[in-house]
Amino acid sequence: MLGEIQQSNADQVFSTLDTTRDGVIGKDDFQRLAQRVCAMLPNVDAAQAEEIDTSVAAWWNYFREAADSDGDGKVTRQEFLAAVESGVERGQEYIDRFERVARAMIAAADTDGDGLLDSEEIQRLGEAWEIQETHHVETFRRVDSNGDGRISVDEAVQAACDIFLTQDRTSPGATLLGWSSRN
Repeated sequence: MLGEIQQSNADQVFSTLDTTRDGVIGKDDFQRLAQRVCAMLPNVDAAQAEEIDTSVAAWWNYFREAADSDGDGKVTRQEFLAAVESGVERGQEYIDRFERVARAMIAAADTDGDGLLDSEEIQRLGEAWEIQETHHVETFRRVDSNGDGRISVDEAVQAACDIFLTQDRTSPGATLLGWSSRN
């Protein structure tokens, strides 16, 4: 069973994925997210855009297979939450699919390619995920555990995966991009 933080985060992820705001998500919603991320990040090259598209498509296929019980190509909020819960409980396969999405997007946000992200790069990625700007500074501070003003791609990916994994309110992933800060 998903904990309170996981439930809240998964609910927010669904809201972000529901690009048409019609209460269901489908392949088109996932594609629009990938396009929005690529459009918001400067200097995304063709290989990065392809990896974002491919990883997001694989993530959609996971949800379609796990949650679309009637085969209509759409997943409701309840179906999505059930699939997240099932995926988290089953283990690494679900997290691996999401980690691929997170890694592709975070690596593309690293505009200078140094393997480190500054607050501006994180802010652009947050905007692509439609996260309120007020959360970016606090989110960055929490993930930047050594306070040097930069976070590694690996730290950011781990925090992103913690969206679904952590039940610890002090974990950087618990409030990644501000989603759980209202808990």
